[in-house]
Amino acid sequence: MCGLWLSNDKCFHEEIKLFAHQQLKHPASVGKERSYFRKKVELRQKNAPKTLEFCLKKANEHNNKTLKVSYAVSELVAKVGKPHTIAERLVKPAMLICAKELLGEQAANILQKIPLSNDTVKRRQIEMAENLEKQLVEKLKVSKFSLQIDETTINNSALLLTYVRYIDAMAIHEEMLFIKKLIDTRSDTIYAAVYDYLYDNGIPLSNLLQIATDGASAMTANRMAL
Repeated sequence: MCGLWLSNDKCFHEEIKLFAHQQLKHPASVGKERSYFRKKVELRQKNAPKTLEFCLKKANEHNNKTLKVSYAVSELVAKVGKPHTIAERLVKPAMLICAKELLGEQAANILQKIPLSNDTVKRRQIEMAENLEKQLVEKLKVSKFSLQIDETTINNSALLLTYVRYIDAMAIHEEMLFIKKLIDTRSDTIYAAVYDYLYDNGIPLSNLLQIATDGASAMTANRMAL
């Protein structure tokens, strides 16, 4: 109850030593029920000085929460198509203002620790994109799917946009599979880009049911046409 360590004297029984200590140091507790001592222990633990282990545990909990928020904000920035810098220049200052006014300085200090720099947001978005692509590839390895392929030119650069439609959990899903920059728009170049992606990621060609194209000549040519 008081936290005192008693000596390990084999000449005296443990219960005798505890009872003698109780009568001498805590006479008011003699005859009390077990619930009384349980409350005393809980109160002592609550008021005990914070140990290094306790402080590290709390710090780790805060770090996990701020990390989660960092990913959530980075995802939101990607969804609205805004520059990475908006998180640090607008989102975070806005959160700090709201926290100080509504929740107090302590809450604002916690939000201040959320990493939302330009490089951090960019890294988070890349990590999430890679993870989502990995999950999609794993589904395509065991599911039948179809592809929709569009070839376009932006700023004099040829790009191949590939979308996939597949069934998962009894529902039809449509996702962007990949975007690839092409050296040219010849039919064999487009064919190689699609084939290489499926082969490199271990997606069986037998799972491919059909391909829809935009009707461009490179897509419908007699030689190596998709």
